[in-house]
Amino acid sequence: MVFSLRVVAVWSVAWLSLVLPPGAFAQDVFAFESSVPALAEPWHFDAPSGVAVSDGGLVFVADTGRDRIRVFGASGMLVAQWGGEGPLAGEFQSPSAVAWSRAGLDAPSRVYVADTGNNRVQVFDPDGEFRGQWGSAGQGQGQFDSPRGIAVDNTGRVYVADTGNDRIQVFDSDGNFVRAWGTSGNGDEMLDRPAGISVRDADNAIFVADSGNNRIQQFSPDGVLVRSNFGAVTGPAYNGPMSVSAGAAGEIFVGDTGNDRVVALSAEGVLIA
Repeated sequence: MVFSLRVVAVWSVAWLSLVLPPGAFAQDVFAFESSVPALAEPWHFDAPSGVAVSDGGLVFVADTGRDRIRVFGASGMLVAQWGGEGPLAGEFQSPSAVAWSRAGLDAPSRVYVADTGNNRVQVFDPDGEFRGQWGSAGQGQGQFDSPRGIAVDNTGRVYVADTGNDRIQVFDSDGNFVRAWGTSGNGDEMLDRPAGISVRDADNAIFVADSGNNRIQQFSPDGVLVRSNFGAVTGPAYNGPMSVSAGAAGEIFVGDTGNDRVVALSAEGVLIA
């Protein structure tokens, strides 16, 4: 079977993981089909680095260099955008990641943005209406240093890769601090500039692109280390991986930035492609 894939952000593999059918394994062929040329406004991006997809197929892109979030339909047509450079509510400074939270019994759908340069998380309705924010620059609980990754589990908890502080912070859906884990270093449970983060729906396993340590670490939702080097690959080792995403069937996709490739792993960490 041959799959045609479309990736809309250089450092993010979120959409890639979602368009792959469940159960893609080594016998399948991942073939290049085409690329989209640079288009005139309002389509042009500037260093996009985060992607999230809603349950209805809307694609949210963190257009980092243009300080905004752009929303596309499944066909690629632009349907909305919001933001602009600045420190005010609804404005951004180099947003690096975006996460979709599906509606629950007591909570509507939300879009969470890692507003990297402003050292905060901002929350929006799917149509871009501002709903809240939390965070400031620093090292305390609920403070950040250039957060570059964000993910939401199926209970509504929000996981933030606090990149400059070498830790993961966890919050409830309203931004109340729950816990944090990680210290600077290269040992087990240590982190060096964690960037991408993803939650696997089936078991709420947490996967972190530990970019400075050239590895993917797997944790339980409580921050307990499961594997310090998930899916160690044959051939070239990871080189500054900046993103990681869990697929619908539990597969894990790694944006291996320094090696200019995407690594596909089974749920058990076995190399697929």
